[in-house]
Amino acid sequence: MIKPKQHGALLVEVLIGSAIVASVLVLLAGSLVRFNLLAVDNLRRTQAAFLATEGLEAVRSLRDTSWTEAVATLNPGKEYYLVWVSDHWALDVTPTLIDNRFDRTVSVAAVSRDANYDIAATGTLDPDLWLVTAAVSWPTGRGTTTKQLSAYLTNLFDN
Repeated sequence: MIKPKQHGALLVEVLIGSAIVASVLVLLAGSLVRFNLLAVDNLRRTQAAFLATEGLEAVRSLRDTSWTEAVATLNPGKEYYLVWVSDHWALDVTPTLIDNRFDRTVSVAAVSRDANYDIAATGTLDPDLWLVTAAVSWPTGRGTTTKQLSAYLTNLFDN
């Protein structure tokens, strides 16, 4: 018995194999793009964390220089921008971008103490204690992301 010839079977196999390989390549390319976006996002978050930490350290440096002139005169709730002037930090009200991407602000809030001298929501204002917040914002594909760090700052050196 003679079998009928099947014309084009090899062509169908090549088409199916090519489709499978193309699908795998598209999935790999998509995964690489996504991993790259995640890596860049993680890099920006890390940079923002370092910039916020640097912001708190800069305000500590100002405190060490002179609490009375550099820190006690700040207005609670107002946003300040750190500027490197020659060999020291200074606070300014003019917005500045870091690396043409990051917006870093520093603000202070008054702190109250209760009758036991514990920090409280209400009570007597402590003139030698501020709550300092450093915030770093940067644009992303989904909007603006902000990283904040806060710390209490005292008039440690009574200066």
